[in-house]
Amino acid sequence: AATISGGSLSGILTGDVVTLATATSGTFASAGVGTGIAVTSAMTLSGTAAGNYSITQPALSANITAKNLTITAGNLTVTYGTPVATVTGSGSYSATGFVNDENSSVISGTVSYSTSYTATMNTGTNGLTITPVVSGLSATNYNFLAVNGSIVVTKADQTISWNNPAGIVYGTALVSAQLNAIVAGVTGGTTPGALTYTPAAGAVLSAGLSQSLTVEAAETSNYNAASKTVAINVTKSTITATADYGTKVYGSVDPALNYTISGTLATGDSFSGNPERSGGEDAGNYAITHGTLSLSSNYTLVFNNGNFDITKLPISIVADDLSKDEGQSDPALTFSSLPAAGTILANGLSVSFTGALSRIAGETAEKYPITIGTLANSNYVITFTGATFTISVATVVETATGSDVKITPYPNPFTDHLYFILELPSDARVRLEIFNSSGVRVSTIVDARINASDSILLEYIPENASTGMLFYRLTVNGKLIQTGKLIHK
Repeated sequence: AATISGGSLSGILTGDVVTLATATSGTFASAGVGTGIAVTSAMTLSGTAAGNYSITQPALSANITAKNLTITAGNLTVTYGTPVATVTGSGSYSATGFVNDENSSVISGTVSYSTSYTATMNTGTNGLTITPVVSGLSATNYNFLAVNGSIVVTKADQTISWNNPAGIVYGTALVSAQLNAIVAGVTGGTTPGALTYTPAAGAVLSAGLSQSLTVEAAETSNYNAASKTVAINVTKSTITATADYGTKVYGSVDPALNYTISGTLATGDSFSGNPERSGGEDAGNYAITHGTLSLSSNYTLVFNNGNFDITKLPISIVADDLSKDEGQSDPALTFSSLPAAGTILANGLSVSFTGALSRIAGETAEKYPITIGTLANSNYVITFTGATFTISVATVVETATGSDVKITPYPNPFTDHLYFILELPSDARVRLEIFNSSGVRVSTIVDARINASDSILLEYIPENASTGMLFYRLTVNGKLIQTGKLIHK
């Protein structure tokens, strides 16, 4: 509609009251933009004499100018570091101000955008705008008025690049070879968030498959926090323990069984339990085995068996000197030992022997060596010192009864010569011996078969014999006939 203002009447008679009611709007002959377009008015008359007149509408024209459409850019929210081209390329607008029931379908062409934003604008920067560039638009009967939209910069996400690390052996501390995450995909130029690893560098993981390693990139003024988890395999560490050679002397307490290890234990780890040897306390060789020795489930323990020797106990045995008179039974052969028999050794066993001493056989008055005989113990190394078993002539001065054999010594006492008169009624085996006071034989005067005779003279000449008491003994056909004392001056 056209807006009409002003106007005046002509042709009214004097005295008539007629007033022009000017219409405020008129109708254009055409609605499009143009100049000098005919306008039809609808003016009326009023007043007391208005009915006496008719009105002729004026011939009017007016211009129709283009209507302004408001092109308002849409508000944008962009993440930090978004490229400008991305921002301007994602612009949008809305158009307002249409008339005559028209809408945006009357608009042709495209809008481009300009912006005060740059990719380095920090999160929260105020006053950033996006402006529609309307020069590429056209619409009949309309002009375009550009109105800015606002841009809000929000924090960008951090993208963490991190692959599953290669497996490690238990005891290997985590280092950069495993903790090597990289923050990628950040734009804008500011430093990404600091990385924090769980477990941290230097940590030693237990043995196990697919164990989690996590990294967190800290939130910053321009980036959101981010995290990523990968998996790592930790295999058991192999430790080899080799038993050391062990030994002890029979009867002593076992020493600690030691071992040597190959491989390295992680800090703070240690063995529990101990190796053991096969049972037994006799002298011999025993195996040292794994026993209760163990490590945690983080290790594979390989144990190499060893040897333990129990060596024989050195023992000295000294036989006691013993004696008896001819014709008596032997006393028990005794001895002393070091350690003494019955001694309780350190491991609770006692010193003991099997068997017995023995002496060289014989029952004539003489000295006989005492030997170790069957005395033994397989757990000992025995050092034996022998002794002497002395059989002395029985101190008898009477002539043996039940025999016609007689012997008479003279002179008695004697000095350098002694004679014996032997009366032998029949042929016989005769043995005549001289013994000192200790029972040791010092001479055999005769030991032969002699023919019968009423009187046989036998001579004894002392050789290096000390003075004092001597004894003689006469045996005929193996039977003791007579013994007696002799005095050597």
